[in-house]
Amino acid sequence: MIVADVPMTNSVVNVVTAVATLVTAITALCALLPVLFKLVRDVKNVHTIVNQQHTDAMNFQRALIRALKDGGIEVPRDQSVTSDE
Repeated sequence: MIVADVPMTNSVVNVVTAVATLVTAITALCALLPVLFKLVRDVKNVHTIVNQQHTDAMNFQRALIRALKDGGIEVPRDQSVTSDE
């Protein structure tokens, strides 16, 4: 008894193709995950370095301002910061 006019081989080929595509996609994802994790770790390291350099520069700037004020030198207003005065 034939249920449909479509031969059975087309259905089998379609299923095999779908499974092969799924396996390929999962394999590619597994191969890319370590690369993605390394990239995220590298970005975090760069942010840590940049943030530390910024903190060090701000501390040094405060020390210089303090030294200038202690020496009686007027320090100009920081124009990068808006004031409500």
